[in-house]
Amino acid sequence: MTEKAYEERVIVFIDFLGFKALVDKTKTNQQKLQELLEAMKSLKDGMSAEQEFVDSCSFSQFSDCVVLTFKIHEESAVFYLINQLAIICIELIDKGFLLRGAVTVGDLYHDDDYLVGPGMIEAYQLESQVAKFPRIIIDPSLLEVARDAHGQQHTPEYEEKSIKKFLKKDKDGWLYIDYFSFEGVVVSAGMEEEAFSGYIHRIGKLCKDNLEIRSVSVFEKTTWILEKYRCAVKEFRNYYENPETNNREYCRIIAGNSLLKKREKRMRNRLLLDMLFN
Repeated sequence: MTEKAYEERVIVFIDFLGFKALVDKTKTNQQKLQELLEAMKSLKDGMSAEQEFVDSCSFSQFSDCVVLTFKIHEESAVFYLINQLAIICIELIDKGFLLRGAVTVGDLYHDDDYLVGPGMIEAYQLESQVAKFPRIIIDPSLLEVARDAHGQQHTPEYEEKSIKKFLKKDKDGWLYIDYFSFEGVVVSAGMEEEAFSGYIHRIGKLCKDNLEIRSVSVFEKTTWILEKYRCAVKEFRNYYENPETNNREYCRIIAGNSLLKKREKRMRNRLLLDMLFN
């Protein structure tokens, strides 16, 4: 056996949020199984597409989890990665599926047969313990890698600035892939402008469905989405002139947002009662 050694690699670890609940639905609903399999294929295809641009890219999938890694010296690979992750998040939430993940840098050995190293442990811990919500968090060290391995046609500053257009900083200080704002979804990720209002409306519907689930964990994750969703609704006015009269979808969103506030309050009260009497 050829001697193996760790390499410093960019590491992406992503899985479906609430996968057990998704699988439970497939037991009695064949359509749900098809939808889940299609979503898993979308995630796999989207992630493995990075291999077309990056020579040292390695990819692994087990159950609902995917791991993608590549050597840190690959030119513009971080930019291609962040761009692709944004597109994946948008496509899957548009289908009703939420992702959680982390992107970091660390020592790893990764080929078709083996995936091992402290970097993988770090990525898993970030995904499971820090990300928490339906977000893909970005280790700040990734921006340093992007600057050092910028494309020949770009300056380090340009490469970093381009990547940051896909990101937002959360309340806890972590950067995450922005799949809510007009800037992130349309300007950076390339969604058609006329499709944005329908996309935001579907996020609201997903929140509505989740607010029917009597679970503290689901509620916490849903309220996180709701905060981003409401910011996106407010930003709507910056891109559309008189949206109340010129965009029917916007009117549906405003009406739906009012209903969501009532559902959120009702579920919060239910969960408080559960805590008091259990």
